[in-house]
Amino acid sequence: MDFKTDALYANPKLRELLSLPAGSVLRGEDAFARIHEHDVEHVRESVDAAREGSGKFRSEFRIRGPDDRYRWVAARGRVIVDPRSGALSLAGVNYDIADVKDRESLVSKLIDGIGALFSITTPDGRILELNEYGEAQTGLPREKWSNAIFWELKMWGRSEETRSAVRDLVKRAATEGQVTGEAPFWNHDGEKGWALLTVTPIDSDFGEPLHLCLCGVDISKRKAAEESNDLLVQELNHRIKNLFSVTNALIGLSARYATTVDDFAEATRRRLFALHEAHNVGTADLKHRKASLKDILETTLRPWRTTPQRIFVNGSDHLFDAGAATAWALIVHELASNAVKHGALKDSGGRLEIDWEDGEDAFIFRWREESPDIAPSDNEQESAGFGQTIVNRLVSGFLAGEISRNAAPGEIMITIEMPKETEE
Repeated sequence: MDFKTDALYANPKLRELLSLPAGSVLRGEDAFARIHEHDVEHVRESVDAAREGSGKFRSEFRIRGPDDRYRWVAARGRVIVDPRSGALSLAGVNYDIADVKDRESLVSKLIDGIGALFSITTPDGRILELNEYGEAQTGLPREKWSNAIFWELKMWGRSEETRSAVRDLVKRAATEGQVTGEAPFWNHDGEKGWALLTVTPIDSDFGEPLHLCLCGVDISKRKAAEESNDLLVQELNHRIKNLFSVTNALIGLSARYATTVDDFAEATRRRLFALHEAHNVGTADLKHRKASLKDILETTLRPWRTTPQRIFVNGSDHLFDAGAATAWALIVHELASNAVKHGALKDSGGRLEIDWEDGEDAFIFRWREESPDIAPSDNEQESAGFGQTIVNRLVSGFLAGEISRNAAPGEIMITIEMPKETEE
């Protein structure tokens, strides 16, 4: 093609390939008119670049045939300078690459159908192809990822450690063969996930890697399940240790204050049963590791509820973690046991009111007993025993809180204050 006159010299094969009429005088624009509208600008830019700088022309484009169907053509050429006139022309060859494009299209459809990131790179990690799933995960269009380095994609870019791990995995494949590893990633929305990366080299006939195939499968759900299982195991171990610790204290204090073997057995049996009930409440929602205060009160006070009603609970529900819930259930059991022996639950004329206040800095729990038969001296005698001791230890040790008691004829008021940072 002569750049000055726009004359196009084409042999019969080229005319047939470009669907141009035989025997007629041709212009460059005749050829451009046969090119697919989406490819024309790209071809013109390639021609201009060859004429104005590089001197080499290389392009692939679609040509409309006689039946208005398009086929792919590859063009390779070079700009030639006439030594006499200095005129420029473009000489080259064109050939049909329809079969190649059909195979590429099939491969593209196959890799786009994979529900995982799939990329083809050079041995040094430069991206040649990235499927639609990969584009969606990275949030990058083709012009952004084409020729980028795989481990420098933003999906790995939150952590230098992660980028290094992915880079080392890719480089190992070039020398060791197929390799597999796990790495965290962040999608274009900033959500963290986990990928199982498999890197497979494609070797030449001489055994040298020509390309690398990288497949990244999202294993975020599996990793989340593994982490959840680990947390559950840790939680169970923690609870078992707490149960042994509390049980040991129960037995030790029962032995210290019991006067007979039967007293020791009965006290231990009752409190172990309370511990069992407390543990049941604490494990009711093991997945979220929370327990309801109202459930604790309902379960622990159920044996002493009567008709007409004499136990009144007021307050919106409140959640504790499992460890605090176990402590609270034991505290309520001990307070109720004392109320049965010396306080409001000793006879039918007593009244027990329970309420709480969820303040900004502290959780405040109030236990108030009213009964004409309450005598402070009786309660003070009990306060030196097992029940009072274990309540004090649970409040100060397990809950890092404070407890206060006020007793007067006909009334007992107990307040427990627990800082918010130790509540959960």
